[in-house]
Amino acid sequence: MNKPTKQPPDERKSFGKLEPLTKQREVVACDMGLRFGFVTSYRPQYFLRDTIIVLWLLSIPVSAKKGWTVDQAEEDPKAAMREAMKWAETKGIGIDTPAFSEGYSIFMETMKEAQAARGEPILPADAKHEQDEGEA
Repeated sequence: MNKPTKQPPDERKSFGKLEPLTKQREVVACDMGLRFGFVTSYRPQYFLRDTIIVLWLLSIPVSAKKGWTVDQAEEDPKAAMREAMKWAETKGIGIDTPAFSEGYSIFMETMKEAQAARGEPILPADAKHEQDEGEA
């Protein structure tokens, strides 16, 4: 059940060691509000939220004696989301920041690998990228 889609942990400049995306991490990401792959209209703010969710889950262990774990996030996804947002602040992840650009690249690479491993398309063919009201 926890077979990773990407084998070795990865070292990234802004985020340190990132663990593989496992089925458990995917399920917890959905519980925390991941929208990637589940909506046909993908609003810009979803990119930020989804990037934070996935990177935070890749940055924590499955289990440990202290600190947040994937197991704890699975038990309380709302509290996990609050913790992920705090983590994002410490990493400087925000719209139009270098950390977000780097993180988004990692997020997309991770999700493409996961979907390819399942034989799924990256986004539905009819997916639209919406803009917030009032944006040109």
